[in-house]
Amino acid sequence: MELVNSSPVVVGYEIAGNNPDLSRTVMFTAKATFKIEDNGQTILERDAPLPLLNEDQSSELGLYPRDNLPRLDPAFEVMMLGKAYAPDGQAITEMQVALSVGGVRCEMDVIGERVWQGEGESAKISPPEAFVTMPLTWERAFGGTHQVLIDREASLDVSYPMNSDGKGFDHITQAHQLGESFQCPDGYPQFDPVRPLPNLELPSQRVDSWSTTPLPTCWAPVPLSSGLIMERFKRSCESRGEKYVVLGAPEMLHRAHPDWVIEPPAAGAEIRLEGLTRQGLLVFRLPEIRVVVDFQSGDRLQEVELVPRSLMLLPEEKCFYLTFRATANFESLENEQRVARVRLVKGWSPAETGTLQ
Repeated sequence: MELVNSSPVVVGYEIAGNNPDLSRTVMFTAKATFKIEDNGQTILERDAPLPLLNEDQSSELGLYPRDNLPRLDPAFEVMMLGKAYAPDGQAITEMQVALSVGGVRCEMDVIGERVWQGEGESAKISPPEAFVTMPLTWERAFGGTHQVLIDREASLDVSYPMNSDGKGFDHITQAHQLGESFQCPDGYPQFDPVRPLPNLELPSQRVDSWSTTPLPTCWAPVPLSSGLIMERFKRSCESRGEKYVVLGAPEMLHRAHPDWVIEPPAAGAEIRLEGLTRQGLLVFRLPEIRVVVDFQSGDRLQEVELVPRSLMLLPEEKCFYLTFRATANFESLENEQRVARVRLVKGWSPAETGTLQ
């Protein structure tokens, strides 16, 4: 298939179908990158738009998610790779940041380094250390992985399945349980006795006791290894009274935190980042842009409207991108020419509201 695209929006496609059936489906994906000016104006990036990714791409603030995972539901995802900035650049031990997209607002408490002093329910939390900036990464959310030596030559990892990259889960109790299960020799199990606390917490789910196990919170894309990938799918099934079946989950793969899988925002929705830039507050509006593909297969012409599916905020680079997606069906006839022509239209795709469970 020939793809004709003279716009600054990056567009790709994938075709699926099984022989000998002639029926095929093409999935179009588009990525539009925008710069954010100091006055809040947004400008479509024409010189160096971010590319579509076939694999996750690592950065110091988290993952740039791949763009080729199937998404069949109508949800809109919001993600961010960023940092918290203390007000006026003055060191602080704790602060709250907030992100708003239209009428949806989420807050996050950001706390300096802390550890548990003691062990068990009588343990106390140490005073937090001061910070000026704090990366908002999954390594700083609740969770973690720890190595446990069960004898001189053997070790096992214990981890928190919702976020194995984080810190703060109770690896000490798990280590003792391993010791009992494996009947470890004297002096074992051995493990790091320090249990740190997470730096990122939901205001409503602060860790306040040794046994507290909150849902990890972070606005960076969720790693594919995380149990949070299935959490939103599970919630969706339960809200509809359906049985949660893991085999169906790949059709609902979300990379945003479950709190940021939302209804599609309205045209021109306001975006507010509080405490997430050096200036303290960044406000802009979603640009009104529509991506349309005129898909011709033989003598059949389809107008395919790509629907906005996710927003990735990159405040450190003063930019963001929107991804759009749509599918079209066609018959794969031999020697039939197929051409997809991309065009941009002023406006915003009709919001598929009221369908997200």
